[in-house]
Amino acid sequence: MGAGAGIAWLFTHNLNVIHTSIINMISDVSGIICDGASNSCAMKVSTVTTSEFKAVLMAKENIQVSGNDGIVDTGVEQSINNLCRLVVNVMPSTDKEIIHIMAEKICISITVNHYVIPFVCCYQSPYSRNNK
Repeated sequence: MGAGAGIAWLFTHNLNVIHTSIINMISDVSGIICDGASNSCAMKVSTVTTSEFKAVLMAKENIQVSGNDGIVDTGVEQSINNLCRLVVNVMPSTDKEIIHIMAEKICISITVNHYVIPFVCCYQSPYSRNNK
């Protein structure tokens, strides 16, 4: 959102356009989560960069997502506060579940006398499909 605000400032020097672009941005990308997969981070950066530019272009035309939609409000401060509520109140449990999912996929290979013993899993999530 900071980059979008910077783009809006460079294009317009108009605080209302900056506020509107931030609201549009929150509406568009608030559902993107970091899943710890470094390769997919580049894809997310690309997605967000495109979204920032789109949010600014919409704001320049005085187009703003409705304050009745999703987590955004009519004002930028409340929209940011709503996003912060998600980050503070919901994301910790999301982070834990992402870690559980990633840990389920981690398997350790043990080498004993030059023989590899594959797939000694080091973690079993309580949410695993194998648990009954």
